[in-house]
Amino acid sequence: MDFLKTKWSYWFTLLDVNNDGLITREDVCQTARVFSVEEHLDEASGKLAAKKISQCWEKYILKDKASLTNEDFLHRLENEYTDNQENFIAQMKAVIKDISEIVDTDNTESITLDNYVKALRTLFLNFYNISVGFFIQKSKLQLKEMDFLKTKWSYWFTLLDVNNDGLITREDVCQTARDFSVEEHLDEASGKLAAKKISQWWEKYILKDKASLTKEDFLHRLENEYTDNQENFIAQMKAVIKDISEIVDADKTKSITLDNYVKAFKVWGHENETLLERSFKLYNPINGAIPINQYEDDWVAFYSSADSSNTGPVLESFESGFLTFRQHCQSSINFLLSSDGHYLELKSIDNEHNHDTSEALFKQLSRERRLPKEMTEEAESLISLKVNKKLLRDHLEQKTGLIFISGTIVELLASEDNVLQGLFYQDKEMLQNFENYPEILFIDSTFKVNNLRMPLYVFLVEDSMGQSEVAGLCFLAAEEQQLVDHVGNLFKKFNPSY
Repeated sequence: MDFLKTKWSYWFTLLDVNNDGLITREDVCQTARVFSVEEHLDEASGKLAAKKISQCWEKYILKDKASLTNEDFLHRLENEYTDNQENFIAQMKAVIKDISEIVDTDNTESITLDNYVKALRTLFLNFYNISVGFFIQKSKLQLKEMDFLKTKWSYWFTLLDVNNDGLITREDVCQTARDFSVEEHLDEASGKLAAKKISQWWEKYILKDKASLTKEDFLHRLENEYTDNQENFIAQMKAVIKDISEIVDADKTKSITLDNYVKAFKVWGHENETLLERSFKLYNPINGAIPINQYEDDWVAFYSSADSSNTGPVLESFESGFLTFRQHCQSSINFLLSSDGHYLELKSIDNEHNHDTSEALFKQLSRERRLPKEMTEEAESLISLKVNKKLLRDHLEQKTGLIFISGTIVELLASEDNVLQGLFYQDKEMLQNFENYPEILFIDSTFKVNNLRMPLYVFLVEDSMGQSEVAGLCFLAAEEQQLVDHVGNLFKKFNPSY
């Protein structure tokens, strides 16, 4: 399908005669008018040819639409092709047959060089001094560059779609504004000021008075802005990242520290600190911080550079999975509107995922752990009464079924006469390591690492880069099966992905 879409995109470029990014009736009128001029037709013959050309456009291309974007055109062809390939091929035969009969003006049932050149001149006003080979090569180059930019803009859309509902809406705005204040531990006045700046950024650069944006809307707008004036587009992207960097640089050091970076991306819904740290390192920080000018330049290049040979740390972060584990998942469900317009008909389903789809992982997502409004009010009331936080958490978990990620787990193992037999330790990062990579768990013991000569058991997992990550630690007084079994059961207890 990607190969077909590439070819259909070339066709769209051919049909977009005036190069405005749309197929419209202006393109129809232009081809009809220029064809008569190229063929030196008299008035009667010109009107007849114009009528045939207009009929072809209406019947096969516009199909009662006033205009078509590239996305509309590709989507319609894809639906027609997947719905019935036989009918699609028959339709394409009719398309070229009807247009060939118009091009073959001398009725020889063949296309001469003169026919061919005049036909192409009809489709390109500026084609007179450009060779066919050069034009097509140039089109391919432009298409590849735009595909590369759209890939990066798609990643950006994924980042901006904070609640993962497939749309950019004011709900995403509110969530980032609210979570930034929480992550930065801002007081009420500072929180309101930050929320105002964040909301202004979203409205000015992203939503632009729209209530919502689909990915197609987002990509189409960026493509139009880029092709209309690249210089203005780059200037706008510089302003986009400059304004948000000033908010992220909460300590006003003109640099982005790891703490700034992690907090910022947690606001965008990315909570895996280990992956965020790896992403941060791709910028080659100096003395533990990224100079803000370098950070801004890297993001501007991500937004606006069509040079696919120069990927940069931002694109590398996305493609390495450090900023999203949803990339390139082929899972999809496709529906089409029924012919009577009353129903949605299921056309295809692909349930193969390239990432974990376990219920445990789903419940750990930040949006799934948000308290309903009424429970938030109850929790705030109980906190004001200074109730025990652990009991409060247990109460909320039992009442809502939500998972609350706590901090460090420390479990002491003692004998019947209260003699220490071991200590199990797992902090938040270790819990997250196992949650991310639960496929294989390695366990080994190390000796002589403490004065009590207690063996240290290390629980390890292997990440997507082939590196080992610590998932838990345990000291045992003796390597007895009963104790080892007990530790294994403790690990199972605290790790739902086991």
